[in-house]
Amino acid sequence: MAMFYPRKQTVITFVVCAVAVVAAKYYVSSADQPAVSASLQALAASATDTEAAIIDSPEFADWQASFGTTTVKKPAAGSSSSPETLTRTDKFSRDFFTRYMELKQAGLLNNQDIVNQATNDVITADVNPTPPKVYTLSDLKISSSADAASLQSFSSAVASVIESYRVAKNEQSILTDFFASNDPSSLKSLAPVIATYKRMIASLLAIRTPRSVSAQQLEIINALSAMEAAATDLQALGSDTIRGLAGISAHTAAVTAMITALTDMHSALTGLGASFDFDQSVLNTMLR
Repeated sequence: MAMFYPRKQTVITFVVCAVAVVAAKYYVSSADQPAVSASLQALAASATDTEAAIIDSPEFADWQASFGTTTVKKPAAGSSSSPETLTRTDKFSRDFFTRYMELKQAGLLNNQDIVNQATNDVITADVNPTPPKVYTLSDLKISSSADAASLQSFSSAVASVIESYRVAKNEQSILTDFFASNDPSSLKSLAPVIATYKRMIASLLAIRTPRSVSAQQLEIINALSAMEAAATDLQALGSDTIRGLAGISAHTAAVTAMITALTDMHSALTGLGASFDFDQSVLNTMLR
């Protein structure tokens, strides 16, 4: 049986990649969008449309087809490598293969309900995006000031951070290039995107935040943290397919969270008599 193990591992890897693609399509098509202003609503629609276009593109199909000729690494006999050294794709392939053999030996492969449950159990355990860092109110510099001048100063500071988002290419553009070329080096363009999210988070944490809008500030920061984590997962597409594909759905969810966060901040500040305005073109790049 050892002779056929690498081949079965390759097939299993292809199967889970197909499952991940279907899951990503389902997420993109069914994710609920928050009630937002007209401009942000348009961005929400654009973000999901762009993600769907990437997944349905010929470039993605060609890239996916390449899995048929991809060999999954098998640890050498007697290797002391721990499971922690495996990529998520390797781990899923191993776990899926192990469960498959257990069902085969038990004569349960013809029981569709049991097969489906076993498959779902492995997917639930192994096919997940990296959890982002979650910030709490204790991470903010809370201010007790609630006068109009303080709120407007805070609003301007936050808007300035949002407008500081400047990257040559966003996630969707980088993914399109990668799927077209199947060149992992193209994913290096995600590094400045990730660095930008980190910088923006640090800048927002440094702003003295009025207590009355602290929850909304935290919401924006955690949305940026989710975008950073998703972009980090996307970087792995060239070497860890399962992690990278999970990053696609994670990115869509993070964009939705960011749109909601900005909308909530706008509502909170305007409700307190302050304005919250920034260059719309920045969002056109960040959130699509």
